[in-house]
Amino acid sequence: MREGFLVERESKKTAKQIDMAKFPKDLAKSVFESWDNIVSGEYVAPVCPSQSLLKQILEACYIAAGSPDEGRYPRFNVMVTEENFSDDDRKGAIYYRFSKNRAVCAEEIRRLAPATDFKKSAIWIMFNTEECYVAGVCDLGTSWHRARLGLSYSYQVPPALLVQVDRPGKIKVYQGEFAIASLTDGKLVTSRIDIPFFLHTAAHDGFENIARHFTVPEIEEPREFEDFWFTALCNVFSAIANSISALEHGGLLVIISVDSEDPLDHVRMKYPCESSALRDAFVQFINARNTTADFWCAVESGLPRPGDAQGAELILANATERLVEAIRFVAQLSGCDGAILLTTDLKLLGFGAEIRAEMASDFSVSEVTNELSQSCIPCDIEQFGMRHRSAIKLVSKLPKTCVLAVSQDGPVSAVWAGEKSIMVRKGVPLGNMNIPWA
Repeated sequence: MREGFLVERESKKTAKQIDMAKFPKDLAKSVFESWDNIVSGEYVAPVCPSQSLLKQILEACYIAAGSPDEGRYPRFNVMVTEENFSDDDRKGAIYYRFSKNRAVCAEEIRRLAPATDFKKSAIWIMFNTEECYVAGVCDLGTSWHRARLGLSYSYQVPPALLVQVDRPGKIKVYQGEFAIASLTDGKLVTSRIDIPFFLHTAAHDGFENIARHFTVPEIEEPREFEDFWFTALCNVFSAIANSISALEHGGLLVIISVDSEDPLDHVRMKYPCESSALRDAFVQFINARNTTADFWCAVESGLPRPGDAQGAELILANATERLVEAIRFVAQLSGCDGAILLTTDLKLLGFGAEIRAEMASDFSVSEVTNELSQSCIPCDIEQFGMRHRSAIKLVSKLPKTCVLAVSQDGPVSAVWAGEKSIMVRKGVPLGNMNIPWA
């Protein structure tokens, strides 16, 4: 068993109380009660609808999400603002006002959902102290969606209530960029920062190999740029997995240690194609970011400016886009049956890999219930699907390997090796580690 992980015994499990299923009214209560306590300091929270209006909005979204159209369930966003919100609160969003207000009900939400793009737009609801109504639709842009996937580092999102509906039974509520709570299949979860520490191990493994190609900033403090470098590398792995998830066909991303034994002893690579294109794009992005950071540090400190702002920002924008395209290219390779093999220093080894490993006899299997508190439950490999079983077997043979298994319906699981057990964590929140509160 991995050192530090606590095993939950069966007797402990039976002693737990069974949680009753939660509903939109419970989500509304949780959001309303915590609304003003999300961020401390000088931050001023936007106005929240009353609990009864919030319940009406969330119930309409919940019911609408369960109403299929031509066999497909809707995915949509709802932006909720007060009637007299100011232009300063728009934050780059464009609002399209209807000439006549519409009722906030499941039927209206369901009719409007196909007119919005889950990645960039939303149904717009306004409220006052007495009522709420559908006021129109709004274009939020793609920056917030891309940032949460790890594909961008600059974003704009209005400081208002945002309801994200992923599928029937799954709703997440935000206050601007800050996640508040979610309701998933009857389970209410108050949002908390959940960092996937297993990715840190993979990033540490490949960091030194990549960092030697970076141009070190001359003005920015080392603790600033070194933290960003490391987090950005973690984000690349997250972004690939999230991009595979968005393609809705599932896949395996196998992250191999740079000093691992030959992985081809345990996989049959249908399409070997060693390439450093992803790594090159990442290095270019980091170096462009370093140049831009130095420029703005010089401006803030009153030092001579190295170059001009427009030139530095343009180079960074181009490098960012090149990295995004490289990430999406790698993710698309999952469309071919088999796993994608990538080293921890971002070298693509190939795709369409068939895992042929058998389970090592000296490893057991444990499901991680809480990575932060290091709790896990012993389990049987046979309780998992074929994709997860293949990942577990490969990691048992290559313990320095981490595998991200993306299910066809979207959720991501992680598989890595503990001291004497293969650790499996389901439903990993692989967001942008620069904005863990999202």
